[in-house]
Amino acid sequence: LNDFPAIPKDDIRFRLTLPSSIIGTWVSTARSFHSNDALFPALQGFCMTFDGNDIMFAATDRFKLFADTYTNDSSIGIDEKVSIVVHNKVFNPLLSLLSLDEKVDITIGTTCVTFAVGDAKLNCRLIEGAYPNVKSIIPQTSVVDVEVPKSDLFDSVKRTLIVANGSSRQLVFNVSNDTMHISAVDMEMGREGKEECPCNVVKGDEIIEFSLKGDNLVSCLGAIDSSDVVFHLISKERAILMSDKERPSKIILTMPMV
Repeated sequence: LNDFPAIPKDDIRFRLTLPSSIIGTWVSTARSFHSNDALFPALQGFCMTFDGNDIMFAATDRFKLFADTYTNDSSIGIDEKVSIVVHNKVFNPLLSLLSLDEKVDITIGTTCVTFAVGDAKLNCRLIEGAYPNVKSIIPQTSVVDVEVPKSDLFDSVKRTLIVANGSSRQLVFNVSNDTMHISAVDMEMGREGKEECPCNVVKGDEIIEFSLKGDNLVSCLGAIDSSDVVFHLISKERAILMSDKERPSKIILTMPMV
């Protein structure tokens, strides 16, 4: 044991307990959203924000974002909102510990965080640096809302990506009446693909064309549990919000390609 570094002593700011199932769901979903760019170390982590009874878990790589909020049974006992950033790799061993107990005890310090599951404890240092203000990124209004069957959209996107440009992976979407048209063009290889997917325009009547990176959309669709996905559109230049009807607290967002 003397060969291992000592666990740093840290000032304890507060403690709380979360269900293991919530932690497991968050981490499994967020794995597709964090950045691997060493130039943005904070984005290599997952951000946890504690505000009253609410705990928000977020991950982003600047092009797509996942966030979900869980309301605790009791107040955490802090007077101000606190955010911490934990490196994504810390959660790999934590996932293997979640089966030991139904709850995870979390101790937040000034520079470290400790996760305790049963008799096992996982201590790690927090990532320093500013994390994007998630709530300021989320569009508060929309011009057009379009509901699409997730499985149909996923299959159409995967087929269209086969002929998409290998560098940009760009897909173009156009909604008219009850159909979402999806297309991709690769000028270098001289190929083109088109797909159609049924949809329901639940708000607005303006036709909006927008472009997305197909791989980002696949990640976003994988984070949605409901059988239908709702796109909240403002314009082709603005971030696109996708909502999960089974879990309204979940936020899925992706940036368009302009």
